[in-house]
Amino acid sequence: GLTVQNLTGGVIKPFVFAVVIGAVGCTSGLLSQGGTRGIGRATTQAVVKASILVLISNFLVGYLVIKMLGWA
Repeated sequence: GLTVQNLTGGVIKPFVFAVVIGAVGCTSGLLSQGGTRGIGRATTQAVVKASILVLISNFLVGYLVIKMLGWA
C-alpha cells in the first residue's frame, strides 16, 4: 500500500539522483580534454560514475528515510 515512507522516498530520491547525475555530468564535461575522443571517454566515465553513485545514494537515502521516520 501507499505509506508515508513510500511518499517521502518518492519525493526525496529523484532530487538526490538529479543532483548526483548533474554534478557528475557537468564535472566530467568541464574537465574533459582531447577533443572528440576525450569527450567520448568523459561521457562513458560519467555514465559509469553516475550509475554507481545513484545506486549508493539510493541505499543511503532509503536508509536515512527509514531511520528518520523511526521505522527500524
